[in-house]
Order: sequence, then C-alpha cells, then structure tokens
Amino acid sequence: MTYYEPGNPFAKVSEASARRGIFESFPEFKIGEIKWISEGNSNVVYRVNNEYAFRFSKDKKADRNLEMEIGILPEIKKAVTVSVPEYEYIGKRQGLRFVGYKFIFGELFTADILHSENRVVRKKCAESFARFIKQLQGISRTKIIAAGVPNNSNKDFYTKQLLDTRKHIYPFFGRACGKQKASILEAYIEELFQRFLLNRRNFTYEPALSYGGLDSNHVIYDPYRKDISGIVDFGGLHMDDPHFDLYRLYRCYGKSFLEEVAHLLLVKKTSHFFEKLEFYTQAKILRRLLRAVLVKDKENMRERLRQLKDITNH
Repeated sequence: MTYYEPGNPFAKVSEASARRGIFESFPEFKIGEIKWISEGNSNVVYRVNNEYAFRFSKDKKADRNLEMEIGILPEIKKAVTVSVPEYEYIGKRQGLRFVGYKFIFGELFTADILHSENRVVRKKCAESFARFIKQLQGISRTKIIAAGVPNNSNKDFYTKQLLDTRKHIYPFFGRACGKQKASILEAYIEELFQRFLLNRRNFTYEPALSYGGLDSNHVIYDPYRKDISGIVDFGGLHMDDPHFDLYRLYRCYGKSFLEEVAHLLLVKKTSHFFEKLEFYTQAKILRRLLRAVLVKDKENMRERLRQLKDITNH
C-alpha cells in the first residue's frame, strides 16, 4: 500500500481550455487578454484582462484542496491583516474546480528582495510574518474541521512517509546510485526518521493551522510600502506543529530572518527547535522525491536526489 497521493503534475491547462472553462462557467464575463502566469504541481494560473488571476486545478487531489480552501478562506480573511484572495468566481473545467480573484498588488517576496532592504524594512517584514502566523493559528478549530482541513500533526503521518520511502525510494536509490551509495542514503534516512519519531517532544503540542508553504512562491511584497502585502494559494493548509510554518522561512530567507520571526512569536530557539526544522526540511525533499518517483518525473528525480546528496555529503 502507498499512502502518499502524488496527483498529476504533468496535467496541462492550455490557454484555450482556460478560456473555454471561464466562458462556460461565466458567460457574462468578457475575456480580453489572457496570459499564462505560473504553474506548479497542482495548479495553473492565468492573468485575465490584466486584473484577475484565474487558478485552475490540474487533478482531483488539487480539486479537493481547492474545495477545502474555498471553505476556509472567508474565515482566514476575517482573521488576518494581510490581503488574501477573494474568490469572485468559482467554476469548473472538465469536472475540476477553478477560481478567479483580483490580483493583489506587489511582487513575489524573494530572498534577494529581503536581503537588499535595510534592517528597518526587514524587521517590518518579520513582524508581518509573525502576525500572520499568529492570526492563522487563532482561527477556531471548529471552523477548521468543518472546512475539511487535513491533520498532519501526528506521528502516524511521518510513519507512513517512512513506509512509502522504504517501498519506493530505496529501490530507486539502488537503480540511481549503486548498492554502496544506496545503503549510505538509506541508513541516513532511517536514522533521520527514527530520531524524530522516537522523540516525544516532537509531538507534545496543541495542533495549529499551518499555511504549509510560506515562501517566495506565495508571499507578495509591496515595493512602495516596503512590507508584505498579501499571501496567495492556501491549498497546502493543514493542522500541524505550531512551528511548522517556520521551516519554510528558514529554508527560503535564512537563519537570521527566521530567528527574528521566532523571537516575535516567543519561540525558544533551542537546539531541539532547529533539529525539528531541519527534519521538516529534509522530509519535504523526500516527499518531493517520492512524488517524482511515483509519477516517473526524471528531471525532478535527479534534482531531489542531488539535494539529498548535498545534505548527506554523499
């Protein structure tokens, strides 16, 4: 049995299909210019009439996530002070949901932008991240459950990931690296997971709502206000360790910025805290490798394997 559902990252949503989907669901909506903006494993985004973003699910997994997102986003909008998408249009294309919302002004908040700004601006951005995380975690658990937000906040989630890793990734190591290097990588992963799973402190917390991907792909920066202006794409929402969202900040923006956000959240920056974040980072790389193996994405197999070798120095 395989627990992880990889979705279909190779699914396409052409411009013609996007146009047709919008027209069939909203015949009164006049489509002028339509331009491809971005594409991930789950969604494709088009800019329409230079005013709206239309985001299309690529497969059933993405469709379920979008359904969950549609249910919880009104509560998020009431709770947070940064801008989030307001879905004016909710339709279906070939049985899969898509949404349309007005663009949030700004540009993607990259590490280069952060590090090019002065200390005052960096502090302001850290405060915005900390505020967003606090506000997200303050949303009623009853409403979170009612929206169908998944719970990844237990030992079972990572135990299943380890089982999937043994079943699918270890044979891949044998084919890609040879027996000796495969054994080294397998031993490293076994130690990584056992150290995490056997430490009770990793599971002694009250689960909180986590955004799931708080990084430069989803954070909008206003270059005039010099601050975070919005967060988009809430399809990765789940219940988890209250510290979970911090690992993506760590990975994307660096340790010093993470420490500033953690300080504002009153998080104790212990060795255990950083070990946890390192585990979440490496577990994510392994999930991406698992997806690549399951869907036979050779380019991503090579990239995730390279990342893993860099971490283990093998």
